[in-house]
Amino acid sequence: MGIDPPAHASTPSANLRAQERDSAIRNALQRLADARDREIILLRFFEGLSLAQIARRLQMSYDEVRERFHKSLYSLESSLKELA
Repeated sequence: MGIDPPAHASTPSANLRAQERDSAIRNALQRLADARDREIILLRFFEGLSLAQIARRLQMSYDEVRERFHKSLYSLESSLKELA
């Protein structure tokens, strides 16, 4: 009688938690008031661009992108406290 190794596939409860987390993140992103702020977050996290690259792409100053990015992160953090 041995110990069963962990399954390679996710469990149904883990899949449900992942779906709930993804849904909460999408909803929090949609609640950001400004579409430009959403775009900055998406470019940073989903396309992996640096803030300088985002500033060039959006034709904004680096300081404005940095300020909007940090403001948006704070807002997302507040919206997603229940995931922690």
